[in-house]
Amino acid sequence: MKWFTFSLFVFLLGITSVCFANDDVNGQKRFVASLFSQQRYFDCISETRRLASMQNKSSSLDYEYFILANYFLARQHLTVIEQINYQPKFFNEFNFKLMFADSLINTNRSGDIPQLFLGWSAMDIPTERKFEYLKLLVKAELVNENFQNAYNLADEFNNSSAFDESKQLWNDLKKYSHLEYKNPTVSSFLSAIVPGAGQVYSQRYFDGIISLLSIAACSVGGVYLYKKNERGYAFTLFAFSGLFYAGNIYGAYNAAQNFNAVNKNNFTRNIIDTHKLNFDPAKYYSPEIKNMLDGR
Repeated sequence: MKWFTFSLFVFLLGITSVCFANDDVNGQKRFVASLFSQQRYFDCISETRRLASMQNKSSSLDYEYFILANYFLARQHLTVIEQINYQPKFFNEFNFKLMFADSLINTNRSGDIPQLFLGWSAMDIPTERKFEYLKLLVKAELVNENFQNAYNLADEFNNSSAFDESKQLWNDLKKYSHLEYKNPTVSSFLSAIVPGAGQVYSQRYFDGIISLLSIAACSVGGVYLYKKNERGYAFTLFAFSGLFYAGNIYGAYNAAQNFNAVNKNNFTRNIIDTHKLNFDPAKYYSPEIKNMLDGR
């Protein structure tokens, strides 16, 4: 009888311990989900590590990916690169490789990406996955203003695939050839002939008017004072007029360069946003992580 009572006590104690442990784990999951929803990514990283330890899953790829995703979302791209480089096993995982590639782009190291995705087009993987590789390769070329290379990549993929999204990307990339550019040399020459004309050519109308008026005002004032025998003041205004004239030519050159840079940047941002070329970690969360974040 005593043995039965003792056994029953141990059994009930074990059941109670398991229930309390489950409650602790579920409570920790809710806490992690709450931190994540508040975008408290660094706190979320610490508490996720604690949660993984409570479940003896510290080496779980699901949790390790979620931790890296928090670093990525916190824009700690160098940390993501260092962590993945430190664990070569991550390079065998599709989602880790994509996160690593986008982190390289975000830290201006996109030149390493072609080596990372070497032979991607010939890989025996689903077309959807190949398209994810393509998107990051295209993004890397776009941020480096290699629009022709980006188009060539999409064209090559489009010729070997019937994937609708790649066709849409290919069509939009073709528009790079229609981008409007201003010639900085022409802009400078125009402002040398008529102050402010180069700025107007580069669609900086207000700057053009200011350039013309400032040079004209100093020149006219200098002539007026010279005729009044106020030669000291006259030469001072002539000097300012010369400085404004030189600045007007330099400003015209910069205005054209700025016009081109804005057009290229707008084109790049439009392609990236429209076709969602930025890596989205949430797309590759495991069912366990998704359930945790959804409160299930």
